Amino acid sequence: MGTGRKANLEVDIGNRRDNMVVSFSDPRVFDSQWSLGIDLLRTERNYDDYDQTQLGGGITAGYDMAELFGSWAKDMRFSTRYQLVDVEIDNVSPDAAELVKSEVGKSLVSSLTPSLVRNTINNPLDPSNGSRQTLSVKYAGLGGDEEFYLIEAINQIYHPLVKFTASELVFSLRTRIGYGETFNDDTLPLFERFFPGGINSVRGFKNRTLGPKDSNGREFGGTKQLVNNIELIFPIAPSAGLKGVIFHDIGEAFDDNQSIDFGELRQAVGYGIRWTSPLGPIRIEFGYPIDKEEGESSFVTQF
Repeated sequence: MGTGRKANLEVDIGNRRDNMVVSFSDPRVFDSQWSLGIDLLRTERNYDDYDQTQLGGGITAGYDMAELFGSWAKDMRFSTRYQLVDVEIDNVSPDAAELVKSEVGKSLVSSLTPSLVRNTINNPLDPSNGSRQTLSVKYAGLGGDEEFYLIEAINQIYHPLVKFTASELVFSLRTRIGYGETFNDDTLPLFERFFPGGINSVRGFKNRTLGPKDSNGREFGGTKQLVNNIELIFPIAPSAGLKGVIFHDIGEAFDDNQSIDFGELRQAVGYGIRWTSPLGPIRIEFGYPIDKEEGESSFVTQF
């Protein structure tokens, strides 16, 4: 009714993942430049060696930075999110890493996450020009059972190289850096650790299979990560929303006693097809690890 307010109910049920989210957002609270969002959630993830359930909610307030600093802050927005979530780790496999086994049980996480976003991307579902930079710092310790901080920075760039009649050849670059640490001698919680690999990370490796492993090759996640994706996106059938992509990915996660070592980053190349369907974007991509190790697949299909 012209207000821009949005209410959302999401129910997503599957063998590996269940999501139930209820949310409400107002982009202009009392006709001001402040935005406000409230959500309640219950999510369940069934990983190979454990299950993770989260139950809680959060509130997010944001403000348009151009209103404070003028034109140089155009397209920039600051927001702060407070979240209270009860996290449970259970059904741990007997073959899981010791760190995973030690995380069994429930913990209450009370966190505050300020973030700054600059966004000039022309189309969020099918971008071909512009960039998006995100910097966030999650601080947990406002009550609850966990005390840690998590810093994440993401840079995305889309640039058209060649323009055709109805489409473009687009260069894409995405870089993500993350670092987390506790305020005591505990390890970073399992549900905040980095597990690279998969279609939204380093393609060519199965989901969550990169990062630190114990002596038996069992993953337990890293406290820091670096992932970089380079793509060339080209038209196949523009009128049908069909595009192709070739990519080169590089990335890895590292543990507390390790620093980010560029020589240890894993690499993969591949290609894929993307369709902007009436139901939303659909991707199928095929990755080939450049530095395949024993036990890893030489070819990975991801959808």
